[in-house]
Amino acid sequence: MKIAFLSIMIILFTACSTNSIEKDYTKLKSQNINLPQYETLIIKGKKYSNTDQLNGKLKLIVFCDSTNCNTCAIEAIYSWEEYIKYAEKLENQLCYYFIFTPRKEDIAKVRTTLAMTDFDYPIVFDSTGTFRRLNPHIPTNKVFHTFLLDGNNHVVMIGNPLYNSETETLFKTTVEKLLSKSKI
Repeated sequence: MKIAFLSIMIILFTACSTNSIEKDYTKLKSQNINLPQYETLIIKGKKYSNTDQLNGKLKLIVFCDSTNCNTCAIEAIYSWEEYIKYAEKLENQLCYYFIFTPRKEDIAKVRTTLAMTDFDYPIVFDSTGTFRRLNPHIPTNKVFHTFLLDGNNHVVMIGNPLYNSETETLFKTTVEKLLSKSKI
């Protein structure tokens, strides 16, 4: 999995000009992320209306829009369990937003996949595309669909810690640094 991702990243970075990547990076970091008040979250395949569970000082956004395979991402969501345990050790000052925005024709399939999951963390099912509409500055390039927000919803780090150890180290270092600053 890691080798496949690295191969894709190499192809992506060589296929895209450095200028394009820099523009996307700057574009994402230029504005705060607007997090809508979601009425419904899904936990273990069941709907809940309590969105208070997503109130950490820091937020890691994992955004899967209609250009991604939403059911594939849901099936792979268990990979995040180690990171969720990490957040629990931080007294839940870090929360995760798993936001799935499927294509209209995939909504039923994604709902079925979510219903079969035993994942014990809230998942946002954004069938109306509210997140994308509120954040048009998020690049379409999937590399920019996982990012860490500070308490003001400003992007402080971009990258998926699941895919390589350097990003994982950067993620944990950044989280710990930001949380220690907030205690001062």
